[in-house]
Amino acid sequence: MHFHNKTNDLTTNSPVTLPHGTIIYPSQHLRGLGVWLDSKLLFNCHVQQKTAAATRTLNMISRLSNSEWGLSATAMRQLYYTCFTPIADYGVEVWWGL
Repeated sequence: MHFHNKTNDLTTNSPVTLPHGTIIYPSQHLRGLGVWLDSKLLFNCHVQQKTAAATRTLNMISRLSNSEWGLSATAMRQLYYTCFTPIADYGVEVWWGL
């Protein structure tokens, strides 16, 4: 993905040639500081990535508890706040309200 000031639609997917001959082709998504962007600066990819990671984490945490054995409710809440919430909330300041 290339960001530039040209408004022509034909230039959005054109490769960039560096001075020493290396050609860089644009990608569909870009991750910067852990936030995923696309060429239209939408955060759908970011939300999908973080939803998948948070779901995996929540599934792993839920395996530690059962009605007959496992961690107490207090320990489960502490795991939720320390493992699940940071994943779900990462980058929310950037994309919230769009």
